Amino acid sequence: MRRGILIALGTITVVVALPVLALIVVLRTKWEPGVTFVRHLGRDRFNVAAMRTAGQPGSTAQVIRTVGRRSGTPYRTPIGAQRTPSGWIVTLPYGSSPDWLKNLRAAGSAELEVDGEVRLVTNPRLVSRAEVADLLSPGNRIVARIFGADEFLLLDDAA
Repeated sequence: MRRGILIALGTITVVVALPVLALIVVLRTKWEPGVTFVRHLGRDRFNVAAMRTAGQPGSTAQVIRTVGRRSGTPYRTPIGAQRTPSGWIVTLPYGSSPDWLKNLRAAGSAELEVDGEVRLVTNPRLVSRAEVADLLSPGNRIVARIFGADEFLLLDDAA
């Protein structure tokens, strides 16, 4: 009986730990096929679930509204934005390759849904971890370190 319980716990630990470890290794090494797989998995599976509450009061995720730079199609993407004195900071664990970020940079502005309100954000700029270290919350600092996030997005609130 005890042996069976230990085997079950070990199996569960391995089943949970291996994908998390693989995710960390892929994002830290920036292995392009792995990063692409993780981005597509997030877009096709996890973003759907996150969009149920993102941008609503009390949610930890916000929604960035962008417009396709070639298609003109409006898009809504869940992101994790942290408030700064003049705007917002977004950790970019996948680097600067996501389409929503390319659309935002091409347009120069977007709408951000936060706590049930829509805010206009402008002046998107990519910065390094060293440039924003003092702006990051302790939790975001740890997450950035674990996943090897070296790029961040700064956004200003529109006047």
